[in-house]
Amino acid sequence: MKSFFPDKYILSLITALLLMTACGTLPKEDLQGYPVRSAKAEAIGSPYTGSFEKAMYRATLDIGKNHLTGYLLIKKTSDSGFRFAFANEIGMTWFDLELVNQEMIKHAVFGPLDKKALLRIFATDFDALLRSVNANPGPKIYPVAEGKHYALIGGTSPFNKYRIDYKDIKEGKARHITVINPAIRLTFSMKLLGL
Repeated sequence: MKSFFPDKYILSLITALLLMTACGTLPKEDLQGYPVRSAKAEAIGSPYTGSFEKAMYRATLDIGKNHLTGYLLIKKTSDSGFRFAFANEIGMTWFDLELVNQEMIKHAVFGPLDKKALLRIFATDFDALLRSVNANPGPKIYPVAEGKHYALIGGTSPFNKYRIDYKDIKEGKARHITVINPAIRLTFSMKLLGL
């Protein structure tokens, strides 16, 4: 039986739908001027440089209409490894992931979050968060709010773009960090505790 739609038409329609839904745009209206040509991670407020060992954050994770809250512990496990443990206020683990040499190791993940594509996006975003200006491929660095904080915009493909904002920089370390990934409408906001 012959299809009502030609194969080329169906392929074009699927491609257009993917481009419209998966390639969200990153918010850029608050960026000022042109990207900074180069910067060190310390200059933009990345706390994951130098003698970083661990940090605890009050965190919220929004994916589409889903909203998760809790505490995020980021801990250095080796020269090239970092562990991310995100649990809610009563101790239920949303995820416990380790990033070693850009490879994600899954220790524990709450069922609905245990999706291969989502974990791949987490790996990209967390790697960019840790490497900041040294991420591969290198992000563009924009000053925001008259240079009071910085935004890094990068990605590995048109379907996996990110924006990382380092805000409220005190003593060279950002106290508020926001990661945005429009492909899945992900926003991960972190507020440093203890300072």
